[in-house]
Parts: sequence; C-alpha cells; structure tokens
Amino acid sequence: MKRSKRTIKAPKRFETVAAVQAVVPHRPIETLTMADLATNAHRTEWEDAMAAEHASLLTNDVWVLTNLPKGRKALKSKWVWKVKYLSTGEIKRFKAHLVIKGFLQIAGVDFTDTFAPVVRLDSLRTVQLDIKTAFLNGELDETIYMVQPQGFEVPGEEGKVCLLKKALYGLKQATRQWHKKLDVFLCTLGFKRCYKDQCIYVLRDADNAVSALPCTWMT
Repeated sequence: MKRSKRTIKAPKRFETVAAVQAVVPHRPIETLTMADLATNAHRTEWEDAMAAEHASLLTNDVWVLTNLPKGRKALKSKWVWKVKYLSTGEIKRFKAHLVIKGFLQIAGVDFTDTFAPVVRLDSLRTVQLDIKTAFLNGELDETIYMVQPQGFEVPGEEGKVCLLKKALYGLKQATRQWHKKLDVFLCTLGFKRCYKDQCIYVLRDADNAVSALPCTWMT
C-alpha cells in the first residue's frame, strides 16, 4: 500500500481563526492563586482590585472579627479574578471577588432555604441596571464563620475569624437574601410583585399608569 504524497493543508475555515490569533494581544491570566500573584506581570493591577473589593466588604459591614466558638467550623474563601474588556479588546479594568466556599456549608446549620425567583425570558427587555456589590446587602439569618481573607489578615488578630453579618458571594442563600432585601425595598416604594412572575414589580401612579420593573440576579 502506497502512502499518498499529497501535501496536507488545514481547511480554509481555520485561516481566519489563525489570523485573529496572530493579532490578538496576550491577555492576562485569570486562573491565579495567591502564590502565582507574586510573579504575575499584572500583580499591581490585581492587588489594587483585591484592595478595592476588600474595602467594599468593610464599607458594607459584611463581617465582624470574633473568636471561633468551640465546636464550630469556619468556612474558607478564595479570590476570583476577572478582566473586563472594552468592545475594542482593550482592558477596561481588573476585578477581584472574594468568594466563600459555599459547597462546605451544612444544611440546617449554615443555611435553610435557598430559593430565589428568576425572571421569565419573555419578561426581559433591553433596559438594564446594575447594582454594585448587590449580594452584600442581603442580611443573614444563620450564624456563619469565615476564615479571614488571604492577604488581608488583620495584624495581631490572625487567630480570629469573620462572623458574617451580610451575605457573601458563594453562599448558598446569598441570592435569596438579596431578593428578600430588594423585595422589601421595592414594596416600600409602592411596587407590587407580579403573581405570575415574582421578578416583575408593578407600580401604578395617580393616573393609573403602569410601570413594570423586571429584576434578575446573576452570581
């Protein structure tokens, strides 16, 4: 059996992909660990993003330092990094989120109900409003302890843990607690929640004109 001498070429449909790969600049690595950060080319940007996130957590009074009670375990957290880009492909900003390891939560101890409604697709429109650090407004019903964030341990208080006062990204009940907080706020403004879609809030003015506000949440 003879081997073909024909030159093997890549299909033309891959030529555009190759061309794009050649001109797109190298993007910052987002899958980092704290150990990787020390030698990362964008160390300063990532550290600034972490400091900004930590400042937001303190401003929102998310936790208070305390001693861990006997028989209780403190949940660990991790830093999650993300780069936001402009439509041109240029870097807009570096973002960092402190995410608690909610998969370690124990049902009945660290959480009970977790349900939060999701807006129906046919209720969505193009108008969008983003609430910064939204989940940090949700107040917790359970007592949850967390190990101090890596890189932001309080000097002289390293043995203490964070007693969470507000919901944090990664908690199983974070979305639910934020929804409950927003629901109370909107109702005080006169909005009524739609029966068919619990993410739709309706407001009628003095002339009986109707305004509808769809609310959805992204973790």
